[in-house]
Amino acid sequence: MKRFLLAVAGFFFLVAGSFAQTVSQKLQKAFLAFEKDSQLKYAISSLYVIDASTGQVVFDKNSRVGLAPASTQKIITSVTAFELLGKNYRYKTELGYDGKINNGELEGSLFVVGYGDPTLGTWRFENAKESFVFGKWVKAMKQKGITKFEGGVFGDDRKWESQTTPTGWIWEDIGNYYGAGVSALNWRENQYDLFIKAGKEIGSKSEILYSDPKLYQANLINELKTGEKRSGDNAYIYFDLDKRIRYLRGTIPLSSKPITITGAVQNGSDLVREYLFSQKEIIGKNGLNINSISSYFDELTHHIIEPQIDLKLLLGLLILFTI
Repeated sequence: MKRFLLAVAGFFFLVAGSFAQTVSQKLQKAFLAFEKDSQLKYAISSLYVIDASTGQVVFDKNSRVGLAPASTQKIITSVTAFELLGKNYRYKTELGYDGKINNGELEGSLFVVGYGDPTLGTWRFENAKESFVFGKWVKAMKQKGITKFEGGVFGDDRKWESQTTPTGWIWEDIGNYYGAGVSALNWRENQYDLFIKAGKEIGSKSEILYSDPKLYQANLINELKTGEKRSGDNAYIYFDLDKRIRYLRGTIPLSSKPITITGAVQNGSDLVREYLFSQKEIIGKNGLNINSISSYFDELTHHIIEPQIDLKLLLGLLILFTI
């Protein structure tokens, strides 16, 4: 990876190096040097550059060859979002309820309504972490006078379509963190970590120590084997068709220290439910009593109905995420 980064850095250095040449000539020279890197010996690369003010093509190499853009696609989506939504756009997530409050008891259910916030529950920002968001939810319920409710907690992700991963994504990817789906209700970037210990010898079975967060609904089937030392992380997580079963396949290197691999969930409401379930004791210490925690998405899927809910807003939670 370091060599590749150096090659990319060298590529851009060459672009800026000579002022005597035209931009097109500098790009052509730099790209030729880039293609000679040994790591690209069996690869295909492409670059397409236009003048933003005139639309004139400045440089074109393999622009009509279909290639998987991978994470470079984020540049286009980020710029597009910045242009269309503006720099001050904020995602929102709502906490609401149905029914009525009678002497502190909510005779109804709570609903976490998502609008696509990709940062909800993430560990990357202090004001988006699980504990921060959870604290605001608990505070909002107490301020409303709710001390007990029997109807459960539901995650509502109906604001977006039900398909969480794009058509054409490969089966090998979607069970892993870089293939995580996105929906109206996301949590912790729709991913989880598995801590795994290698076996004592090459070819022996590895051991799953624990997951973070804890997966209450997922059934993990471990088929991971132990590879040679310094053989790298060659572990992959595969979904079963119902997405509740996950198969771990491949190898991890022989080592005395546990390694971490990161998997994906395709429905963020699953992680919301499981996080709230893990916090039931803390919820109780805050004077709240939850009877059940469910996934609203699952209810809609299994019963093929769309309940009409008179949803009252407890809190319009604005996560401070700037495009």
